[in-house]
Amino acid sequence: GFINLDCGLEANESPYTEPTTKLTFTSDSDFIKTGKSGRIQNVPGLDYIRPYTVLRYFPDGVRNCYTLSVVQDTNYLIVAMFTYGNYDNLDTPPKFDLYLGPNIWTTV
Repeated sequence: GFINLDCGLEANESPYTEPTTKLTFTSDSDFIKTGKSGRIQNVPGLDYIRPYTVLRYFPDGVRNCYTLSVVQDTNYLIVAMFTYGNYDNLDTPPKFDLYLGPNIWTTV
């Protein structure tokens, strides 16, 4: 099995099935207790699918961690996608490091 997290989605809007992909998304609220929710700006001519219309951002702290249960000696495929959408009206996408456990995975 797998989970699709819609980061920033309010818990009372979860779960839902995205009609284009047919994937079921759930709020990330059970997996993280820090950060704030935001919504991307509407841009005429751009139609984002629902998971890309809300976001979680982290104005405080050096590291903000999601807690996901794993089983030792099991392989996992982790896919992360990010949409800036000028949610903060700064017109400048943030730059941040993404970690898996204590190890840096990539800079976004």
